[in-house]
Amino acid sequence: MMNEENKTCCSAVKEENCTTKGEGCTMKEESCSMKDEKNVIHTAKVQMHEVMAIADVLDGEDAVTIWFEIPGACKDSVTIEVKDRVMKVRAESCLRKGGIPIVFHREFQLSDCIDVQGITASTQDGVLTLTLPKSEHAKVHRIKVS
Repeated sequence: MMNEENKTCCSAVKEENCTTKGEGCTMKEESCSMKDEKNVIHTAKVQMHEVMAIADVLDGEDAVTIWFEIPGACKDSVTIEVKDRVMKVRAESCLRKGGIPIVFHREFQLSDCIDVQGITASTQDGVLTLTLPKSEHAKVHRIKVS
């Protein structure tokens, strides 16, 4: 039996084109090394379908809202990272294709107008909602004409 802390220690070693047409996905193979209760290291290869998540973007006055379709993924399987103004979203789904797990992913280049520290995320019914607030200098300021 594997320790809980060692279940997600995979790193990518191989990527090739997906055999399914029109899905914008790649077949990825990861090599995993895990220790069991007796500290014996086990290595296995795990395949997964990586699918580009469908996204809708709304540019509002105070924030940009992005909705991602991530069916079968719960909030605990979603990771969102921002590094060098690039936001990476990844969600592992409980859905499978041909017995292989599906992982949704997407990347966006963020402008300087986004307040990265204020980004919020929530999930409901297979949809991940991200709210990216605009910094004060990027908001629309209306001037009243007298």
